[in-house]
Parts: sequence; structure tokens; C-alpha cells
Amino acid sequence: TAGQVITNMHFTDTVYLNAANITLRNCQIEASGSSTKAVLVNADGALIENCTIVAPGATSGYMGIYMNGTNLTVRRCNISKFENNMTIEGGPTLVEYSYLHDSSNVSNPTGHRDCVEVYGGDDVTLQMNRMVHPAGETSVINIAPWYGANNVRRCTVQDCFLDGGNMITLVDLQSTGVINYARFLRNKLGGHTDPAVIGRYAALNNADA
Repeated sequence: TAGQVITNMHFTDTVYLNAANITLRNCQIEASGSSTKAVLVNADGALIENCTIVAPGATSGYMGIYMNGTNLTVRRCNISKFENNMTIEGGPTLVEYSYLHDSSNVSNPTGHRDCVEVYGGDDVTLQMNRMVHPAGETSVINIAPWYGANNVRRCTVQDCFLDGGNMITLVDLQSTGVINYARFLRNKLGGHTDPAVIGRYAALNNADA
């Protein structure tokens, strides 16, 4: 229902936010499976706040949060044990004061892990977050529109702690769209990145950053 506020709930399967301006607050969401998205946002104005989102036990999920819409906010959330802890395809999107860590592909061993994927959207801001990714596993932040005409424009990562992966950030245009103005400001790096594949903290491919 549009405008609904959902608080203090424990969910053991996917939570769908398909109406405008829904708030999900103080909830725990547990979901697992090789194609499972724990929180699936396909609407405008969603606010996800003070939530713990995790795959239970010795399992993993596909995406912790998938976001497609405008004016989306994630604030003070703890997200872990997903192949991709967060995937963004819409904007404006704000992610702040959150802890994203321990991505896992236990339930899909051939899966490609990223802590955060930005696959589309204008005005995506990640700020004041702690993002820790296993060393040797692609990137902490993957800015890579990879199909169709998806664009990423004005993506800002600022005042975050970033650690792990083969690289801190991968900026890689794989769609027929564009990447414009990707900015990284005042971030702290944890020093546990293993750049054995790329040999650097960031890779840039066909992007205006």
C-alpha cells in the first residue's frame, strides 16, 4: 500500500516494496537462495531504515537489496551474506550510515560477488558507509551498467570506509549507455585489497569519471 510504514517485523522471505513511499524500519529480513533478493524495491520513494538484512545460517542469497525507482533511501542498515549485498538501478538514491560486509556465494559457488553494484541510475550517493568485501573477490563498489541502454550519471562515493576485493572500485561501461561524473571523495581505504588481477584500486573502461 502506498505510504505504508512497516516496523518491528521479522521476515523470512523476500520483502516486496512495489508501491510508492513505503517505509521499512527496524525490521530483520532473512532470505537465501541463488536467485533470491531479500528486499526488492520497484517503486519510488522507498525508505529502508535501521534494518538487518542477512542470509540465515550457512547459506547465502543473491541480493540483499535490489533498488529500482526514484528518491530511494537506505539508512543505518546492516547487510551481509549475499552474493551482491546491494544492487542499484534507479535514482536519485541515497545510501548512508550503513554496514555492508561479508558478501557470500555459498549458495551459488560460481557467482560473481560485489559488495555494492551500481547498474543504473542518476544521482546515486553512497556516504558515511562501512563497506568491507572479501579480498580476492572483484570489487567493493562495481559501477557497471551492463545491459541495454542503462546509464550511471553523477554517482558519488564519499566519506566511506572501503576495504577488500581485487579492487576498491570497478568502473566499467558494458551497456550502450554512459557513465558520467563518478566521484570518490574523502574515503578511507582499509589496506586489505588484493589487486592480483587488475593491479590497482580502480579500473576505468569507456567512462567519463
